[in-house]
Amino acid sequence: MGQHRPIEPAKTDFCITTSSLVVPMLDVIECLKEISCPTLRLVCYGQKRRITDYTVPFEPAQPDHYKASTNLWDIGVNVHSDKIFLFRPDGGRSNGVEIYPMVIPLSSDFGSCHIHVRYEGTDCKLKIYPLLVHKLKSLGGVETSDFKTHATFKARFERYGQILKDLEKTPPSKLGGYRIEATVPSRTLLEAKNFVDSTGFLDINSWIYPTKPQLQPFKLDIKVIAKEQYIQNAKAMIAAADSLPIWRGSNHMPVSKPKKMLLIDVAAALGWNASGWRATSSNAMYAWWNIWTEKIEPWQFDPILDHLTIRWNNFRAVEELTEIIRDNLPERKLPCQKGSIADGHWYHKDTTRKEKRFRLRCRLRSCRHSLSACKAREWYASLLHDDMIPFHVVGLEAAAERETDQGGPGNDQSALEVPMPSPMALPETAPCNSVFNFIRRKYPGPQEMQELLRGFKERGVQIPCPLGGPGEGHELRNAGGKARFRLRCKFRKCKSSMELVPPQYWIKNLIAEGRLCRSLVGLPPNDDTVVNLQRPSSTCAIAEPAVAPSAPLPSHSL
Repeated sequence: MGQHRPIEPAKTDFCITTSSLVVPMLDVIECLKEISCPTLRLVCYGQKRRITDYTVPFEPAQPDHYKASTNLWDIGVNVHSDKIFLFRPDGGRSNGVEIYPMVIPLSSDFGSCHIHVRYEGTDCKLKIYPLLVHKLKSLGGVETSDFKTHATFKARFERYGQILKDLEKTPPSKLGGYRIEATVPSRTLLEAKNFVDSTGFLDINSWIYPTKPQLQPFKLDIKVIAKEQYIQNAKAMIAAADSLPIWRGSNHMPVSKPKKMLLIDVAAALGWNASGWRATSSNAMYAWWNIWTEKIEPWQFDPILDHLTIRWNNFRAVEELTEIIRDNLPERKLPCQKGSIADGHWYHKDTTRKEKRFRLRCRLRSCRHSLSACKAREWYASLLHDDMIPFHVVGLEAAAERETDQGGPGNDQSALEVPMPSPMALPETAPCNSVFNFIRRKYPGPQEMQELLRGFKERGVQIPCPLGGPGEGHELRNAGGKARFRLRCKFRKCKSSMELVPPQYWIKNLIAEGRLCRSLVGLPPNDDTVVNLQRPSSTCAIAEPAVAPSAPLPSHSL
């Protein structure tokens, strides 16, 4: 083969070369004769041909061959519909069933299912998936393979938007339906077809209402979605991703893991979930799309991290918070994110840094993982979520479970316990969520929010930054222009940035804390509210007690 052009041989035993190579079949046959190859195994993918006398005029296999028992056959059936069918094991999970969520978060993690079942001594594999996958493949597929540069990151996101435009023009009958495909070992195609027909694998009722004992552990549930719902969900996810401040930067800079996860989630929203990647759960409390999207799930925010950011807003305050956290851990050892304490991983203050900077570093020389003040607060919030630190040490209390008759979670699921402030700390007027809803209704878009900021400016009111006080140069200002609303900190080294919904939530927090007047946003004044427009300086933060007082933060339950 290498007589006419250079060919680099592969290092593996079962591959000629790893490069792209086009070889005439005559040359292949001559090479096989030269090495005395007695047998060829033909592998064909994605034919989707009907099994008729015309398409299969003769038996494609050689049944008398000594390796014939290792032949594998994919036999399936397509069921067409104008609705998209998604699947999931009954109860959420099942041994032997792999689920690949699609159309998230609308689907609640329904998608395609891969089932491994042993039937009458034969190991079989089945795939049950929506025919939407075939349509996506016809459009060139949704590329989710690993990528390195920011240019590829932006190009793929633009490609996702183009795919969505093409899907909008597609009739529902070309998007709906599902396919069941069984992979079974058999000597011949006829034997494989007869075996599949006898098992009932290709009948969806065998999986929804299983009667055979071999299939009962693999009972499935179905969710049906209309094209309009699918398109609306995909548009909301793409709009949410597009609103994030992550698209600027050099085309050659590396892509972080959260950005890769964002593309995986958007691809899953379109209906593509390739193996090797795991999309974010549809019911994740702090999924990235919950902060920016609407009409899918209620907007949620991490109340613990919000509380820590407000109460310990600079590096000196974070040092005090670190001491509080360490005092409530065994042996005052702060666990490292990269390993266990038993292996020698725990954080201590990095004394090699400048005096006016906060840095934690793992004491293990082979690790040396470090955390800045912002990352440390996120790590402390994670420890609080995992119940490694009691809530009361940072001024929070655990929320009681919400009663089901008062709008609790359905399907007999108990509410998740999330931190909330003490009821004594909440104002007696309208709750925090009602204030937030009032702001959302009165100032729904960028123009209304810009008018609100102009009113603040006319009254000499400054919006404090969550990451620092005005004494350090921190102050939020509008940096989005006329068509886009964005708050950014004027301090050059601060990276605080918010778009539309997060600023509304931040203003609600400032009102709840009494640092902004309720009348500034059009609410009736509260006589008990003490207005303080200035954020406490770093010296005030140092003088705070070891245990911070309870803060009026929202309680979120699912």
